Amino acid sequence: MNVQVTTVRLLAWNPGFAIAQALGQRLEQTPGRIPDLAPAFRSIEPTPRERPALARLEHALDDVVEVAVTSSFSRPFLLAAALALAALAPIVLPRRAPA
Repeated sequence: MNVQVTTVRLLAWNPGFAIAQALGQRLEQTPGRIPDLAPAFRSIEPTPRERPALARLEHALDDVVEVAVTSSFSRPFLLAAALALAALAPIVLPRRAPA
């Protein structure tokens, strides 16, 4: 029983665990949507020593989300552009005179 109490205290003290828990809750609140991670980071009260690392982590995670969202839409937009160009083909190509 003493080991469990020590483990819980260490997890509660660990700032990495706190941010992971806050991010997990934030992701659960936005299923199927692009998550806004800033509230999770604002909910943490880091020490002055932890602030730079927490800021770097926030920016890195924002970059990961941005890349994931951008790459997930790139193929559909490319397909839409190709279809739009194909729709213009009858307008641009010269018509043959009826024989």
